[in-house]
Amino acid sequence: MLKVSRAGYYKWLNRVPSESEKRLRRLMELIHEVYESVQGIYGYRRITIYLNYYRNAKVNHKCIQRLMKLMGLKGNYTKNVIVINRTLKNTLQLIF
Repeated sequence: MLKVSRAGYYKWLNRVPSESEKRLRRLMELIHEVYESVQGIYGYRRITIYLNYYRNAKVNHKCIQRLMKLMGLKGNYTKNVIVINRTLKNTLQLIF
């Protein structure tokens, strides 16, 4: 069992959400909205820039990173890898 008093449980169950909790829930909705609109490409840095510039959210990148991690969202990125496959002449006459 959790060893929580019955009165404490019902007080927790019927509590009113605080202002910070309401703000974080609204931010989570905004993050999800932006994430879906860009097909999951943006990471926390670009979402922070987007929210601060276009939505006037005034939010820190660490907050966005924490909320995205909580929501299980990750930005999609690709690494630019250049593959060069060429064969050079054996000018030193080495045996391989």
